[in-house]
Amino acid sequence: MELKDVLSLRNVVRSRIPNENRGTHYNAWVLIWYPDGGNVGHASMFIGDIQETSPYVSWWPQTEDKKIMFGKYPSRISCQGNTSTTTYRSDAHTEGNAPDVIYGLINLDESAMKIAWHDICHKAGGSSFRTVGKNCADIVSRVINAGLVGSPFRAKAFGCMHGGFLPCTPKRVGIACNYLRDKDVALKISLHAKSLNLNPVKRLLKLR
Repeated sequence: MELKDVLSLRNVVRSRIPNENRGTHYNAWVLIWYPDGGNVGHASMFIGDIQETSPYVSWWPQTEDKKIMFGKYPSRISCQGNTSTTTYRSDAHTEGNAPDVIYGLINLDESAMKIAWHDICHKAGGSSFRTVGKNCADIVSRVINAGLVGSPFRAKAFGCMHGGFLPCTPKRVGIACNYLRDKDVALKISLHAKSLNLNPVKRLLKLR
């Protein structure tokens, strides 16, 4: 499914919302791309509605280094000086398609999420990217965690994303969102069949 711009994504998401949820206000939309081919997967999110003017959380390094697994790099946002180079359109192009799964989250604090995202982007001395500890999924998890302030589901959701010895991945963010869905504070919309991939190694590492 080719949804390469925000408007087409928004229209498809709206068409997939069940009738009983049509009047629900979603505070955030989390996008998950699973590993596929040469891509390692990605996690991003809109704070507020799916539209061009909403803050779009997406974290990338400013480097073409093939050994990025082993280094720490300036973030693309830090190098460019703004978030205009990290957009849904660029993510869809990089990943080669629309996200596999989209989650609409409710009962989150939008102001807290916006503040968290601003602070991440404008860290004193410049923000950085690391494959383990500060990757795309880590950043999305931080913003979600900020939005869950005061929520009885915050600790469990954070544990889904960061508990144990494995790093945070897009799949782990999805697990946390599935937990929130089970608590009736999230809506799940699946777009691609590749989310059913049964690769045992990727499942073990919580990549799929």
